[in-house]
Formats: sequence, C-alpha cells, structure tokens
Amino acid sequence: MVFLRAIAFIVILAGASLSQAKCFDIYILTGQSNSLGTTELEGTASAPGTHPADVHTAFYWSNVAPSSSDPNNITLYGDSAGSLTKLIMQQGDGVNPNFWGPEFGFSRKLFEAGRSNVLVIKVSRGGGGNRHWLPTTGHMTNHLLKQIDIALASIRNSGDTFKIKGLMYLQGESNNDDEAALADTRLQTLVDCVQSHINADYPGTATSMYTVVGELASSKAGATRVKTTALQNSLARGKSKVGFCETNDLPLKSDAIHFGRDAKLEIGRRFADAFISREWVENPLLIAGYSANQGVASPHPVAQGFSQKGNVTGVVMEGIADSGTLAWRIRSDNQRGNTEYRRTLTPIEFQRMLARGWKFKVRTKVLSGSGSVCWSITKSSDPGWSIANSGIEIGFHFTRINDAELEVRIGGNKPAINLVVGSADQYHSFELRGKRLSNQIDLYIDGQLRRDEINLQKISEVSSSADALVFSCGSKDDVASEVYWNEVSIFVLD
Repeated sequence: MVFLRAIAFIVILAGASLSQAKCFDIYILTGQSNSLGTTELEGTASAPGTHPADVHTAFYWSNVAPSSSDPNNITLYGDSAGSLTKLIMQQGDGVNPNFWGPEFGFSRKLFEAGRSNVLVIKVSRGGGGNRHWLPTTGHMTNHLLKQIDIALASIRNSGDTFKIKGLMYLQGESNNDDEAALADTRLQTLVDCVQSHINADYPGTATSMYTVVGELASSKAGATRVKTTALQNSLARGKSKVGFCETNDLPLKSDAIHFGRDAKLEIGRRFADAFISREWVENPLLIAGYSANQGVASPHPVAQGFSQKGNVTGVVMEGIADSGTLAWRIRSDNQRGNTEYRRTLTPIEFQRMLARGWKFKVRTKVLSGSGSVCWSITKSSDPGWSIANSGIEIGFHFTRINDAELEVRIGGNKPAINLVVGSADQYHSFELRGKRLSNQIDLYIDGQLRRDEINLQKISEVSSSADALVFSCGSKDDVASEVYWNEVSIFVLD
C-alpha cells in the first residue's frame, strides 16, 4: 500500500510539473535607434508609464552601441545578463536616461488581446545602415543570432517550449545610397537567415514566423529614405509573411528623426495589431480590406495594409467597442477636408476579381454627417470590364438624414435608397457582388438582395485617377461627420 501511494505521489508531481510548463510565443525586435527607443529631449515625460502587461511579459535584451563594427567584438549599451526578466526600460547612455522602444506598446496590446506567455527578444543598435545586418559580415546579425540562441536555450533548460511568432524590424534612417537600393533584398536575407538559423537547432519552431516592418522616421525626407521605404513596403506587398506598418502620421521629437514617448507606444500597438490581424490579411480570398473584428480591440487600419491620408486637424481616429461591436471610429470637425484610409490595388488583383467574381462588403454605422467608401480603377488597369477612358469609382455614400434615417447612394449622384426611420442608429451591411467574367453586379443590404443584374458602368462615378480601396468620413458644410467602420473588404469568390 505504501509503495502504491509513493507511485501515486510521483505521478501527481509529474503531472503538476507538466501543467506548469509554458509554451512561449516569441517575438524578436531589431533595428536602429527608433527600434532601440531614445529618451533624450523629453525631460521627465520620457517613461512609458505602467501597465499590467509589464510584469506578465518575459523580456530578453542586448542593445548594441554604434561604436561596434567588428562581428567578434561587440560594444553594448547594456543587456539582461543572459536571463529573462520582466518588461523594463533598458540602460541608457550620456544623453538618454534610458532606452525603450516599441516593445512596450506591443506587449501591452497583446496582453489586452488576451495573449499570454509572450517573450520579446530585443537586440537593437544605436543607429547604422542595413549593412550591419548582413549575415557573416554584419555584426548585428551575428550578435542577434547569438542572443536568440542564449534566450532559446534558457527556455528549453527551464523545461518550457516555444514558437517563434514574429520578427519586428524598424531600420533605415541611416541607410546610404547603396544600402537604400538594397533595402528589400537585405531585409529578406535577414528574415531568411533568422528563420533558417532557429529551425536548424529547433526544427519547425520558426516556420510560421511573420515579419512586420515599421516605416522609418522622416520617410519622405531625402532620396535614400524614400527609396528605403518604397522597397520595404514593396517587399511586404509581395510576400504573404511580411507586413508593413506606416508611421508617417506620428509626430517626431525636435531632432526630427526620433519618435517620442506616445509615438513609440503607438508604433508598438500597430505592430501588435499586425500580428493580431495576420489571419485576416493572409486569407487567400482577400484582395484588400479592413476588419475591426480581429482580437478584442479594434486594430489600426495601417496594420492591415492601409495608408492614412488627408487633413487630420479636428479629426478623431480610434478603435472602439460600440456596445459589443468593434469598429474604427472617424469623427471629423473639419468640414472642408476628409481624412481617409487608402489601400492601393494592383492590375493582378483586378484580374483575379474578374476571373473569379468578387464581393465588396461594407458594415458601418453613421452617427452624424456622412461617410464614403469605394474602390476605383483606371482604364490602364482594366482586366476586361470595358472601363471608360476616365476610369471609374464603385462604392457607397452614406448620409444621416431626418435625424435617424440612413440614406444610401451607390455612386455619389445615383438615386438614393432610404432605409427606415431609426436605421442610422444601427449597423448595416452592404454588398456589391460581381459575377465571374462579367460586369453585372448584384446589390445586397443586410443580406437581402435589393437589386440584381446592375451594369457596373451604370453605378459608377464618372472618373478615377487611382487604383485603390478607400474609406473615410465625409466633409459637408456646417456638419461634423462621425462614422463607425466595422468592415470594408473586397474578396474574390470561392
């Protein structure tokens, strides 16, 4: 009997040990000074504040000083001494009291989305072009891989497991002409190097790694930065496992090259949104679109491939939970200029739409004023719809009228469809479904067929100068507009 009790006790202990083992979701952060995160020029307001995620996020870091150049002789700002710690600010230098970057906003957004057992491995450098991240000759790649090895060995030695979920890259301000011209290929080389290195020692753990590239600061200031940004963005557009997050709407510090406290937190949140939205953006049927229904908090549209355009004076743009419905809120007091979200469409995407048929879906609520959403195509991109020389725009214009009634126009000046009184206080779904190899379209409102066999040419605006999917609140004299967008999407049909 004593023997059996001993066996039972051992089994219980073994089960308890197994239940306590963790499987970490690992995200790797690297890049130059905006990845590192400077704190100079901000006085006492430079710290990230506190958040419950800070003590629940595992953190490993080893930051490199810009005096380093030899792959075998690295000078550090500081490190976590080869151990995992909680999320903390890192050792600074003479002018920076501390360093901290996107890792704080990133970890906090993941925590709010219900993600647990998150580990961030940060290996950033204080400036420098992308040559430093070249395999073999680049000291940053050499140091990055070494630190990854130490962190992963620490996890395995503790009896835990892991999956490499992602790589975050924020680099490019210091690229010279040659480095800018190779910004895409060198980034892809780095991604491949990190992934293959980890998989060699821990097979399969990095196979699904997703990469998110942050737009560099002052991306429009100078030819090298413009070139770097264009190539990094192009790489993301052409790769299913690479995303690009815009940052050019965020303010810089007085040095005009570094992001301050609030911008760093926002960049981190956008990085997290990109990972949370991964299932959405990688859907093979999706052409382009925004969905607020990713995670427990509405992601930013730029994390799903959109660019933010237009005047932002007097405009509020934020993710909200509206009585249980997630949405992206745009409220504009600027009656003369729209703020819009735009995603460029390509001729290949139009060819897929024609060949397979398509569905353009919008789910929205208009609280005041108006909102617009459309996709547009120029004559030169026409795959076979017989587009007019001036191009066309196809979409919806929504206006709140008579206090609580929603007016819908398919195309800005077409006859209106007025929904019932009180309709403007609810979310409604609107779909245009294009038939395969045809310019015939069906209109659905809230899942019900309202019109069929509509000619694409007859519901379009008169012209378009761009190939894009766009959504925005409207601008109307003396009327502020507030619109909640739950979904704006174009899918090809099965």
